[in-house]
Amino acid sequence: MNLSTLSALSGIVSAVSVLISLLLVKRQMRQSEINQRALIQQGRAGRSADIVMRLLSSDFADAYHNCMNGNTDITETQLVQFIGYCRAVFLGAEDSFLQHREHLLDDLAFNSFKRSLHGVFVSPGMRAAWSILREWYDKEFVAFVDSIVKVAADQPSAIQNAQWQYSRWKEAVSSEVGCKIKVAA
Repeated sequence: MNLSTLSALSGIVSAVSVLISLLLVKRQMRQSEINQRALIQQGRAGRSADIVMRLLSSDFADAYHNCMNGNTDITETQLVQFIGYCRAVFLGAEDSFLQHREHLLDDLAFNSFKRSLHGVFVSPGMRAAWSILREWYDKEFVAFVDSIVKVAADQPSAIQNAQWQYSRWKEAVSSEVGCKIKVAA
């Protein structure tokens, strides 16, 4: 074996080594992207669960119910609680919007997020809070939320929706246990 053959052979081995290294780097990058998306989804789920759990506290439940339904007979404390809740919802919404724009949140998760956002904006209280707080956000996000608010405003109000959900819940439980449930009004 002469020197030129040995040089060519080492060039081929070197090229194959570089190719294998590139394939391994690509695999690592793909795994890193999967892990990053999982962390983003976990963060979104944790944030949403935290917001929902706060609704269960007795001192906030009445404020939430009254404000969502547009009841103006509330205390200043209840209004502060509700606006704080709305701010948390809007910040979470902005985060999801920005993540989707940067291709960190896939279309499936983003569509689910949009349906949830639409659901909260059927509430006159939530729409009122948005009209107060919308100036704090970037115009692209504002336009996005405004488009959802416009569609949601034509839907049944939150109180009508709550009554509909309550009826659906009773029907679903009845079908699960095979009997009629009587609940005091």
